[in-house]
Amino acid sequence: MESIEKIGILLDLDPADFSLESKLNFLNTALEEVFGIRINNMNEFQLIPQLEASIACYFINPNLDVLLRQIAAKPSPRANCLYACLEKQENVKQKEREKAWPLYYMRWDICEAKERENGVKCVNFTYTYSRGAWNLEAPVLADLKLFLALF
Repeated sequence: MESIEKIGILLDLDPADFSLESKLNFLNTALEEVFGIRINNMNEFQLIPQLEASIACYFINPNLDVLLRQIAAKPSPRANCLYACLEKQENVKQKEREKAWPLYYMRWDICEAKERENGVKCVNFTYTYSRGAWNLEAPVLADLKLFLALF
């Protein structure tokens, strides 16, 4: 069995609920309980002695759903329209709206009618990426790419 040298944790920062400090405290509570260690800063490795591995974290900011909207590579008139309908609903929380947009975009703006019939096969990130839906060269991904390059 291959040994694991590095572990990375990606979490949404979601500024509406967490500050950087509170999210780091949230993560450290779990790390202390499981491994007896703390991470002091994002993108810095901390050794886990019992695993002989290092661990680091990165907080996605804005949250992943908003980030996906920012890296959409194609026009999104249908997703934007459906999203706008949700904005009029008082009983729908902002987080629910943000989570809905990427799904609307993949299903209604990227997939053809026949592809929508098989949502499991076509309405997903891998398939829609193959259709040019996501711009992975977007500048907003620069910090995340730096973190991933640590591995």
